[in-house]
Amino acid sequence: MRSALTKLTVRREDGWQLLPLAEVALAHELEITVRRAAELVAELAGELGLARAPGPGRGESPDELIPSRVTAAMCSDREQRETGLGAMVRASLFAHPDEVLEAVEELSRLGVPLPPGSELIREWRELRLQAKVVMANGSSEGEDSISPAERMTEAGLFAAARRLGEPLEEVWALARTMADRFGLPCPELPPGLAGFRPGPQHSRALLEGGESDPLALRAGRPADPPKWKQLTGELLAEFAGLEGRRDPGDAYRELARVRDFGALVPELTSEQIAALHSASCDAPTRAALKDDYRVSDSGTPLVPLDLVSIAGRLGESVAEVWRRIEPYLALGPAPQVPERPDVLPLWQDFAILSVYLDGLLPAVTGRVSREDVAFVAGEIGEGEEWVWDRLELYRGMFGLDLGERKQDG
Repeated sequence: MRSALTKLTVRREDGWQLLPLAEVALAHELEITVRRAAELVAELAGELGLARAPGPGRGESPDELIPSRVTAAMCSDREQRETGLGAMVRASLFAHPDEVLEAVEELSRLGVPLPPGSELIREWRELRLQAKVVMANGSSEGEDSISPAERMTEAGLFAAARRLGEPLEEVWALARTMADRFGLPCPELPPGLAGFRPGPQHSRALLEGGESDPLALRAGRPADPPKWKQLTGELLAEFAGLEGRRDPGDAYRELARVRDFGALVPELTSEQIAALHSASCDAPTRAALKDDYRVSDSGTPLVPLDLVSIAGRLGESVAEVWRRIEPYLALGPAPQVPERPDVLPLWQDFAILSVYLDGLLPAVTGRVSREDVAFVAGEIGEGEEWVWDRLELYRGMFGLDLGERKQDG
């Protein structure tokens, strides 16, 4: 019996807790009444020091009932940790329609509060695929395993329009019909987006999540719901490049239309948009904007060693790389690069400009001693004067104090 109880617990920050309706699922597992299961759960919870996880419990009810398999499944969703609408539908996907009806009736008898839209549990399998995709926030799961989201969201309906290949107004009309039919909330569609038809390239630029993991599906876990992600310079350049190297300024304006719908598109000034109109989105520019060649963390301000790393790997000067990426930098945190010299980095520069000679952070900055230069020169097989000359090229960019070189004279 203890092994059965372990299936009805969840791990929280403050330890293991019982699922809100553990006794219902336990009653089915042991083929006993819910009343007796509740007594056993209370005894073991006291022995093991288990508290109840937050969630809907049972009200006063006659519970001389041995729950069915589907009823138990609806009360033991370990991922959702609640008896939400999506969790209940997922539990009933592979059940016979009569079993689903029986489960809903049993939940009512047990005093379990059914979520808004619970009528959907009975009717889900009869809905058209288009309606299911809309109510599942554009889920990419197969028709046999798709289930409704806990609530329809702007990002989810945008994803649904992309998956169905329909303009937003048509998806919204269907979403509104479903919401009214089942008593569910539905977001509003800004009038200016009625005819907008999202494509895969829009989703790549603006959305994350919503893709199903086959292993998660086999375990009964739904896909993470789609949500908006921050539009970055990298994503904008990729979006413009996918559109046949279109003007990045025009690409930005198109994506900015979705901001009224909740998309995370930063607002740019007219001057910043004008700079994008003259920007490139070719392959080297897209590579320069990716995180692959950076040494600092993604989402943090660009630092001097980032620029040297990118330039060295592209085989271009620091100044040339800066010209490529500068128009896109307004979409992220302000860079911390005071100067951009017209210097083509050599492999030795990665060692010279990093504290541990590995081309990674922390970077060299401030006062450089003669001992430092002598050590680096020995490590890279070059003369000390050669090292001083290379450091001189990056003096303003890295804020280097090369005063000790003069003392050598």
